[in-house]
Amino acid sequence: LIKDRELFTYCVVAMRALQMISGLGDTATNDTPPTLKKIYEVLKLFSGDYSIIKQDCITPVPYHMQFWMALGHSVAIFIPMFTILFLAKWIVRFRMRKADEIDIRETMNYYADRKIRCVFVAFTLTYLSVGVRSLEALICRPIDGEYRLAVSLETVCFNGTHLPVAIVSGLFLLLVVVGLPVALTFWYRRHPLWLFTNERFMEKYNFFYEQLRPGMTNVFLIEFYIFVTLIFGKAVLQQHPNTQNGILSSGFVIKLFIVVWKRPFTLASDNVIQGLIAVVLLFVTNYNFLTGLGVMDGMRGVSDLLLYTVVGVVAAAFLAVVIYIAY
Repeated sequence: LIKDRELFTYCVVAMRALQMISGLGDTATNDTPPTLKKIYEVLKLFSGDYSIIKQDCITPVPYHMQFWMALGHSVAIFIPMFTILFLAKWIVRFRMRKADEIDIRETMNYYADRKIRCVFVAFTLTYLSVGVRSLEALICRPIDGEYRLAVSLETVCFNGTHLPVAIVSGLFLLLVVVGLPVALTFWYRRHPLWLFTNERFMEKYNFFYEQLRPGMTNVFLIEFYIFVTLIFGKAVLQQHPNTQNGILSSGFVIKLFIVVWKRPFTLASDNVIQGLIAVVLLFVTNYNFLTGLGVMDGMRGVSDLLLYTVVGVVAAAFLAVVIYIAY
């Protein structure tokens, strides 16, 4: 419904940033302040993650039921999106019933292109939550001579109710988590002349590279790399905080380095915004890590002022460097 493609892209940028913060919430430890944990949980809604609602708060729910309910919720996101788009299309069509045939055709083409755009938006919205749940559904560990699901030890892997879950999870990992960035990269490389010249192509596909300069369209892959590290960090590395923090930090460091060095975005303000997002996410990642190690408690034990001063100085230094270089 947002006709301005640039505004639409900014909305997607904000959504992805909030998704990343929510993904980092999975690295929070018992020492993380409760208020901050609650913020992480609420932000999961931007990833189509319904885990803020506890299904087993009254009676235990088997793992396979939790999985299918989560999958159903992700699929259900498509319903209101396309319902609103369908209603908007036919309301506009009704209001244009006396307009020229050319104007009507252009408007219908606009909504047809928006359908494809909305599919990618929906996949982007659910990419993180679907990826995490799909990978978690395949991570097993040997216990008493048989493999059991790491997130649900009462579930025997690749047997009974888990078998269809494993098959669907494998398909999602292949077709969505891996397939989406690969398909976009292939499509962009196949039509290099359309990226900034063909209006219908841009209407369908360009919100991944809308703000980028020509020749820098592959930078969008950094975002997917960050999401993959979040998926892997949550599903596989929960018991390995050092490795988890290193892998998660790598994505934000790479993004910050590319933004500062290459300045891939057309507007200087976009370079600053993306640089600040990378800095904030890098800060959140390492805050969770240091909190888990008890470093923050140690500094707080010396002085609250010391803790706030160190955090403030580090944050201000990063922000100043990013803003200065990006401009």
